[in-house]
Amino acid sequence: MEKLNVAIPGVKILGKIGEGSQGVVLKGVMDETNAAVAVKVLSPKLAQVAEYRRRFAREMGVATQLDHPNIVKALKAGKLENSFYYVMEFAQGIDLNKLLDKHGALPEKKALFIAVQAADALKYAHGQGLIHRDIKPGNMIISKEWHLKILDLGLAKDNSAGVDLTMAGTIFGTANYISPEAIEDSRTVDARADVYSLGATLYKMLTGEPPFDGPTPTVVMERVLHQKPVPPKQKKPEISAATDQIVMTAMEKHREDRYPSAEAFHRDLVKAYKGEALGSARKRDAPKSERRQKPEKRGILARILSLFGRS
Repeated sequence: MEKLNVAIPGVKILGKIGEGSQGVVLKGVMDETNAAVAVKVLSPKLAQVAEYRRRFAREMGVATQLDHPNIVKALKAGKLENSFYYVMEFAQGIDLNKLLDKHGALPEKKALFIAVQAADALKYAHGQGLIHRDIKPGNMIISKEWHLKILDLGLAKDNSAGVDLTMAGTIFGTANYISPEAIEDSRTVDARADVYSLGATLYKMLTGEPPFDGPTPTVVMERVLHQKPVPPKQKKPEISAATDQIVMTAMEKHREDRYPSAEAFHRDLVKAYKGEALGSARKRDAPKSERRQKPEKRGILARILSLFGRS
């Protein structure tokens, strides 16, 4: 990565936490409070590109407008000599993906406890007009007390603004947890895409495996579109029927058949966590005429190649 000229007013930088294609995340402490913080810095090379600057500025705006105990809070933002940054609270703990890879499936009660917190955070974000679009275990930090913080709002879609920077043909999300409609057209996703992704995340928490896997992201996305997940209870018979039903409802292929909102999802998660009955099967309000058509048979690979003028 190219050299970063990092001097953040009011923050002492301690070192690098991680590095990705769009920049680095640094650890620091606030000069006045000595509170630990994380600093996200856009790559200087990308900072020269107007589209990336707009996206980074938008991410900063999204992060600073949210205030929920289960979402990492942004504290300040600014411009460097050759880049941009924003400072956020430092989430203590381990990311959920690493936790699951290390220890395997979680006990049902703990998995539900985490999912309840995540659904509550999504309920709040959706109420602010924001859709995360990349809910997955790797974007969740779990503390020693099993409290959750959701990270990475870089792909968030702001429905309240009436503007979407997504280009036609762009796929946002992570293959193992992305919803079918996000594969088909990311511009049309709504809150139910996050419901699907949290359902897929809960699936991995309960079974130790993602609902769909494969040798490449393309193969995984083909399976997301065309295959039904094996019910988690078939993999782990000790999982309750209620929790199994919740996961399968959240992961329905057609979004009209899923929970209509994160609030409804949260409600059933709380019931399952408390050991309460879910009640009768919920009715779907959307008419059949509004349901998605079956995914194109030509497949993901052909679609991706077509974006580059190949068939």
